[in-house]
Amino acid sequence: MQLRKGEKGTVEVVLSPEFSTDLSKVKIKAGGGITVKNGVIFAKKITKNKPAKLTVSCGKLKQVIEVTVTK
Repeated sequence: MQLRKGEKGTVEVVLSPEFSTDLSKVKIKAGGGITVKNGVIFAKKITKNKPAKLTVSCGKLKQVIEVTVTK
């Protein structure tokens, strides 16, 4: 994922099966130049050598999304 400094993007979490009740266990963490609030990603500072990381976890499952922030 790529964002410009000052831009915002969204995160949508889809659980399978559809009737799963684990949505309350979903946690989203951000670091390295981005912040996240209520599923909205805010690009705060330009990433130079390493991309920022957005980590979405639910129970034992974890997914890391790399976010590059440019000018």
